[in-house]
Amino acid sequence: MDYSTATKEQLLTICLYEACPLTLKYDALYELNLRDEPKSPSWNHSYLTDLIRLWGKGLTAYEISIETGLDITTIQTKIRKYNLKRRMA
Repeated sequence: MDYSTATKEQLLTICLYEACPLTLKYDALYELNLRDEPKSPSWNHSYLTDLIRLWGKGLTAYEISIETGLDITTIQTKIRKYNLKRRMA
């Protein structure tokens, strides 16, 4: 699949579509990072909502960074800052 001709919106759709295979998400995210856009978007309320939702689903910090397009260090920092815990079964 050639991601170089895809728009930013198309690449983000691939990254965020839950049924999309992880390899396609990774490739789309990689293409987004290659472009002349900020490497890490600024933190906002929607990222916090996504972080809480994805962390609650049991995703790792790495998987959340792929889903959101944020740096893994940012994700780990926010998990600590907001003291997010895994739900015990």
